Amino acid sequence: MERRKRHAVAAPDSLHSRAKRGAAAVLAGKSLRDATLELGVPKQHIHYYVKKWKGTDFANVVDLSSPSATSAGHGSSSSQGGSAGSASSAPSFSLDLPAEFDTWSTFERKKHVLKLACMLVHKEGVSVRRAAHSVNMHFAGNDLVPKVSRTGVRNYVCLKEWSPKALGRKTVLPPEFDRALIDWINARRALHFPVFKEDVLAAANLMIRSSGLGAGAEEKMLAEVNRGWYYRFLGRNASLIGTANQRPLEVDRARWSTAKNVGEWYKMVAEILVGLNLAHWNADFDPCAPIGVRASEMIIITKPDRLISFDETRVELDMTKASKERKARTIIDKTADKSTAAESLAFKGGLQGTGVGGSTASGRALPALFIFQGQSIQPRWLSQSPDCDFYDEHGKMRQCYFLCNKKGGVLDDVGVAYLRDVILPCFGDVSAENPLAIVCDGHGSHLTLPLIEFCRAHHIHVILRVPHTTHLTQGEDVSNFARFKPELRRQKLSCLFKNSRAALSALARRTSWRL
Repeated sequence: MERRKRHAVAAPDSLHSRAKRGAAAVLAGKSLRDATLELGVPKQHIHYYVKKWKGTDFANVVDLSSPSATSAGHGSSSSQGGSAGSASSAPSFSLDLPAEFDTWSTFERKKHVLKLACMLVHKEGVSVRRAAHSVNMHFAGNDLVPKVSRTGVRNYVCLKEWSPKALGRKTVLPPEFDRALIDWINARRALHFPVFKEDVLAAANLMIRSSGLGAGAEEKMLAEVNRGWYYRFLGRNASLIGTANQRPLEVDRARWSTAKNVGEWYKMVAEILVGLNLAHWNADFDPCAPIGVRASEMIIITKPDRLISFDETRVELDMTKASKERKARTIIDKTADKSTAAESLAFKGGLQGTGVGGSTASGRALPALFIFQGQSIQPRWLSQSPDCDFYDEHGKMRQCYFLCNKKGGVLDDVGVAYLRDVILPCFGDVSAENPLAIVCDGHGSHLTLPLIEFCRAHHIHVILRVPHTTHLTQGEDVSNFARFKPELRRQKLSCLFKNSRAALSALARRTSWRL
């Protein structure tokens, strides 16, 4: 009994007490080596408590000046209460977002939120976990503010800088070399030029030769850098640059897709919609307001069902072309021959077509129109239809329409047929007081004289987009077609399975599964 008592009442300056103080000092920013030398404790003892307390609130309630503070452990209720009180009180600085926050990139937004969390840690004395949670809860209602993790906050706190840098192998090249190379990369990317690994290595070696850094080879300076340095360079600057699959941007798109062109187009559309009584000016409009609030909208659309947007997409029934989409990648058997491991059954044929789809500003999908190539297909043979949000007078969903022509595309006469047979039946009360506004691209079938005369006779107003900017000003590619094309691929595979029933039955017998 006496022995247990002596163990329970340990000396204030015991080995465990000093190890706890050392761990608290390490969590506060001191290096493990300095804490070990100062307190005379083996580093594995300090590392044990660092690993145990890391990310918890206990590191904030330890009094480093008192040797007996750590012996109290988690039972120091007064210290915990003080920490909780400081964390729950209002911060001494503002958590408001700057006016230009909505124009920043995702990385810049997350960087700013991490700054705010670090200020809570440094100025308010809260834990890393609580700082991350408080910031995430404070901006929970704003979708533009990215959430931060306690690991990201801890990296900012430990580095004592606002820009986290990966710790790793030191380079003999000065930090200014990396910064100059990053500026060169960013300058090329600002012009949308690709930057490959070989370009970075060539630019780095040219900078070394031009600056004379490779002259002192006897001083272990680099004469040139290699592929290993390139990957370490990416690791050191992972917070500033990265790699991604390139998406080719047409030169015409880059020339037309400027803020001035698109901004003037939006102003023109706003004036047209207000003139057609489909919208009214927003009295609370503020051009500096963040995106997502009512004050950021120039106009308020009062009749969103009367504003229509549509576009065309290519439809192929041929499955023999190799697909490079990541979603279309298939699992292979690595034990099979590599040359045939990725071969898959597919339909062969040259049948192509065009699909026309769109939606209203309220989000209602319009009936689709499909034009197939050739004269041998009769539209009445095609009965299945993608769903839409418009119904006839009997409450039945409107079906899509099918046409055939020589090219399988949108020719001059297709535009009038689409408006007459697909669009107008969905809106029976089109008049001068209640017109329709259609937003589309400048395809030749949208500018024919018969179509213009038809639109004038039926109170339809056509608004053309800025040339070569449909990837920015239309949503069909990310809403309608993004759902339709994967479903079309699944339906083609379903038909393939039905036609390959014998092979599937043999597979079922081999695997004892019933189909």
